[in-house]
Amino acid sequence: MNNNNENNEIMEAIESSLVNIHRGDIVKGKVIYVTDEEVMVNINYKSDGIIEKEELSNDPNVKPKDLFKEGGMK
Repeated sequence: MNNNNENNEIMEAIESSLVNIHRGDIVKGKVIYVTDEEVMVNINYKSDGIIEKEELSNDPNVKPKDLFKEGGMK
């Protein structure tokens, strides 16, 4: 029973240390991969961020691979 309490305390500490990210927030991260349609960025939170091509520019001909390189910081 003591292990369950310790596990619960650890999980609560982890959850309370995480910051909530909302759509439209600006955060820094490391580019994991780039495709013709999106960029995936590790933002050091619960999940990775995906930026779709349409969110990168108003130019419909923009190519994410021209703007970002894998391993780069953004």
